[in-house]
Amino acid sequence: MAGGLITGLNREGVARFSFLMAAVAIFGSFVFKLKDVGELVGTTSIPWIPVIIGIICAAISGLFAVSFMINFIKKNKLYGFAIYVFIIGAFVLLDQYVLHVIF
Repeated sequence: MAGGLITGLNREGVARFSFLMAAVAIFGSFVFKLKDVGELVGTTSIPWIPVIIGIICAAISGLFAVSFMINFIKKNKLYGFAIYVFIIGAFVLLDQYVLHVIF
């Protein structure tokens, strides 16, 4: 998103494009993991109906979350989120290369 905003694109278009790219990655992950889920459900006492209902509920809640975020990005700037991500990223790098406490 930052790259698109730096090049001068509008926030809504950048948000839609980034969520579209994420949707492709999530769908690809779903396709590759479907075999594992099928083996798990087929070999245990887990029925298919709750799995299918869970997938549908996750898809619906994901669509609502994406819609909410696109509307939020249209109206607000993400400075607070950028600061949060910078602090967390700096902490993770510090921990990875110096402290070795958590990760």
